[in-house]
Amino acid sequence: METLKTLLFKNGKLAETSQLYRLLRQDFTFHSSRIEGSTLTKEEHSILSALNFKETDIKAIKSMFKDADERKQNDAIENVGCIKLFDYVTENFNVVLSHQEIQRYQGILKNGSKLQEISPEQVGKYRKEDVIVKNSSFDSTPYYKVYESMDNLLKNYQVRDVKNINDIADFHCEFETIHPFRDGNGRIGRMIMFKQCLQTNVYPFIIDTISRNQYLNALEIFNQKHTSQYLVECFVELQAVFKSKYIDYLSKNQSSEMPW
Repeated sequence: METLKTLLFKNGKLAETSQLYRLLRQDFTFHSSRIEGSTLTKEEHSILSALNFKETDIKAIKSMFKDADERKQNDAIENVGCIKLFDYVTENFNVVLSHQEIQRYQGILKNGSKLQEISPEQVGKYRKEDVIVKNSSFDSTPYYKVYESMDNLLKNYQVRDVKNINDIADFHCEFETIHPFRDGNGRIGRMIMFKQCLQTNVYPFIIDTISRNQYLNALEIFNQKHTSQYLVECFVELQAVFKSKYIDYLSKNQSSEMPW
């Protein structure tokens, strides 16, 4: 019986050229970027997703969008960063979450971006200033408490013997409240959840633009009532969507039961 993991990995290596992997990567990164305000269309993102990144540098990406405004050029660079981050995290999903690993995620995501040009010290490192969380009414953790708060979050998650969708939702709520980076927190937080699903055999999900408001409202409720129940409900609904979207592909690969 093939499972989703065995379809994503062949002989212990990430099956980057497989149809399933490319579809999953394209969908996940497009919606995660779009939730944060990316101006790229699905078609434009699809073109970027098909690039050979070993042969494509930042200059080449800018050249592809030479007629676009500065914002769209930066969106293209960050969408590529999101795709590269998906590759890295999926390939290394068994690596234990740590301060170093999470900061590496932000460095991959923001590589070549406008933020790196303006404030390189803000890339690949926890923030050193207070920030306002977009699309929310709650305050992020003061910058001088970020490391301590992240340390507690990581330790509290790792000590849980059996991790489930509730634990993943709790971690995500806390992570987004801390908001450890100057930018990229949402995309990194959603990527961490995908990693956690792979690690713990929890069925994965993609937070798409249709469920964006439900997702953001659930984060607001957590900060008001300190419960992740509504976020869990959102994730369970999205797990069902994930199953229905990929079941055709899985059935073509002669899998008689759903993965996980």
